[in-house]
Amino acid sequence: MKKLLIAVTTFVAILVSAPPLYAVSFNFSFTNQFPLGDVNGTVTGRIDGLADTGASAATAVLITSSLLALGYPLSASDNILSQPSLTIVSNSFTVTSGVLTAMDFRAQFPIANAIPAENFLLTLILNPGSEFIANRFGEFTDTKVVSLSATFSQVPLPAALPLFATGLGALGLLGWRRKRKALH
Repeated sequence: MKKLLIAVTTFVAILVSAPPLYAVSFNFSFTNQFPLGDVNGTVTGRIDGLADTGASAATAVLITSSLLALGYPLSASDNILSQPSLTIVSNSFTVTSGVLTAMDFRAQFPIANAIPAENFLLTLILNPGSEFIANRFGEFTDTKVVSLSATFSQVPLPAALPLFATGLGALGLLGWRRKRKALH
């Protein structure tokens, strides 16, 4: 019983002393500021899989709405990072106290079935020289939404996640106790 008490106390001390690290998501939005871009309107999206503190790379970058004139091919599998023949120039984000403080994300991919061939480019740069561009370009098109400012808001952690983790820990502890009891 004493060993169990020591194990539980150690586990609780580790949980309390170490801040939880989990993946966070951010919604983003930026609007064309004439005359920077050719298409007036707003592009919105989400960045997934960032560390809640420090520098990390996104696991998914999605555009959730774009302008008809921009012609972004929205689909059910809208993760830019999972597009075929993707070119990623950079994928770096820094989160400080729940705020995106720096980012350099540049990716482009060919748009399927576009004749003549066209590409889609997303650029999100924050500090130094903020720049946000969503662009479709090809032989006959060069439509783009460009902004020098954007808004980013953290997607809240589901309230049930800590409760779920606590439940899993309790089930693991019960299983360990049963196994230990069966051995004696």
